Amino acid sequence: MHIVLLILKIVGIILLILLALVLLFLLLLVFVPFFYRGEGSYYDNKPYAKFRIHYLFPLLQVYISYTDEKPEGKVKVFGFTVYDFFAPQETEESKSVKEKNKRNADDAKDEGGKTEMNPSAKTELPPDPDVSSEPKTPAEPEPIAEMAEDEPEPKTFFEKIAYFVEVIKEKLLGILAKLKEIKEKGLQIKEKITHITQQIKFYYGVWQMDVTQAAFKKAKRALLRLWKSIRPKKGMVKLHLGTGDPGSTGQICGIYGMMYPFVGKYVMIEPDFEKQIYEGDFYFKGHITVFALLRVIWIVLFDKDIRVLRKILMNANKEDKHEQ
Repeated sequence: MHIVLLILKIVGIILLILLALVLLFLLLLVFVPFFYRGEGSYYDNKPYAKFRIHYLFPLLQVYISYTDEKPEGKVKVFGFTVYDFFAPQETEESKSVKEKNKRNADDAKDEGGKTEMNPSAKTELPPDPDVSSEPKTPAEPEPIAEMAEDEPEPKTFFEKIAYFVEVIKEKLLGILAKLKEIKEKGLQIKEKITHITQQIKFYYGVWQMDVTQAAFKKAKRALLRLWKSIRPKKGMVKLHLGTGDPGSTGQICGIYGMMYPFVGKYVMIEPDFEKQIYEGDFYFKGHITVFALLRVIWIVLFDKDIRVLRKILMNANKEDKHEQ
């Protein structure tokens, strides 16, 4: 009995250690941020770009780069590559072609072995092209389609009147059919306009509801918090540009001057009024936490006002589809 209790005790301790490790991993995954960094440049008509994400360095690394017109991208765990984004992958067509070539090669080998086993077998010679064959009879010309005879013109006065009345009747029927078609299209357009008007009135009424305003404020607040959490914490853009025209270059500088209070910390422009040139570089870095994403998802899925608004919109879509 004592041995059984000792074994159960050891098993319990092991299970608690495993549970603690799982909880530790989940806490690290939720609260430890994923760091990201991006950089790029364009000088001498040579583009360069690189983006990297790492987590608990060097546990997980993901990077994508473009250098010398050659893209690269890999996922690494503890420094070992586990996935290559741009590695050549065999498609089904290439696999089928390889299998077909392999089968053809095997068949050729089998045929070669058979001919070696039977050297006395006679090979059939191809027919002599000079041997005269039966003369070919010229193809008979296809019968020419007979021209449709025109309707005989009316000869008597009464026949002319009847023919004229018949033509007018056909034209009037055609006009009436077109008017009927126009009327049907007009009714369809009227129904569509009425439906759109009702939809606008419905959604305007939904927008005026207190539930909608409360849900919109909560969603806006959650998205702003998410943006503050994931936006780049540092970054800079440096541009050296000139259009070749001093006037247009000066206009760009004027626009930049108006926007300087908002972007002056992150954007620097060096103008060139003499020649046409476009080059520069940039970089940015920041971090993302899973907790920030989970918080927004929780608000969207379980907030009372957002759930009520979502049900209203879903019911409206169902009724609209039922009417259609």
